[in-house]
Amino acid sequence: MLFMAWGLMAQSPVASFTASGQAGCAPYSVNFTNTSTNAVSFSWNFGNGNFSTLQNPQNVFVNPGNFNVTLTATGANGQTSTQTMAISALPGPVTAFSLNGSVGCEDQTNFNFNNTSTGAVSVFWDFDDGTSSLQVNPTKIYNTPGSYNVSLMATNSVGCQSVFNFPQPIVIHPV
Repeated sequence: MLFMAWGLMAQSPVASFTASGQAGCAPYSVNFTNTSTNAVSFSWNFGNGNFSTLQNPQNVFVNPGNFNVTLTATGANGQTSTQTMAISALPGPVTAFSLNGSVGCEDQTNFNFNNTSTGAVSVFWDFDDGTSSLQVNPTKIYNTPGSYNVSLMATNSVGCQSVFNFPQPIVIHPV
């Protein structure tokens, strides 16, 4: 009889989970798969101020940093078990540029773009007129009057990207 009573007791939970990845560019979205045993409820702490009680949650690590994700599994007997995993949301480069002016005339004004980004290994310029450049510090002449919003996308050595949009448009007047 003693053996039978022992077999009917609820077993202790064992917290366990996997992640769709442990490092990626911020914002970094991670899906968590709960592989716990003998648990009836779950409590997740993602280490970035977000929490969940879902069995298989997803979390977005918006800001770069290292985060300890902890799952607490609770069994029917009230006992708990925890597992922790480190997740890294990697930063993109600091992207910025300056410009020698923002007003000019069609087919006449040279705009010199000075890339002041740090941590970038490659760049992509979008001049908002259907043209682009991969040069670090390009020069541009606009051929059509109008207003153009220039952006620079920089990529670092681990593939993380960031974009800087110039705060004012370049205005091109007709000759």
